[in-house]
Amino acid sequence: MRGTYTTAFGALRCLKRVYGVDNLADLVGQYCPAIPVAKASRGDVVLLITRETPSGALGIVLGDKAIFPGPSKCEFVNVSECNQAWRV
Repeated sequence: MRGTYTTAFGALRCLKRVYGVDNLADLVGQYCPAIPVAKASRGDVVLLITRETPSGALGIVLGDKAIFPGPSKCEFVNVSECNQAWRV
């Protein structure tokens, strides 16, 4: 999939074509059970939706923070700010 899209819309189209899902939450939900964000612990996957990432970004819980890919470096966000979580 890498290199087959250049926009967020293109990435969503690629998710639909390759995995048959409409968003990142549905993709992760195929492989991991959903849990409340407050129950997420080290190593779990979280989804963060912001104005900059309306389709969401996936991160990994490291404790009370989660790490996400940023435009030029990794970014840390409080887990409590995340929208969804899955147990890994």
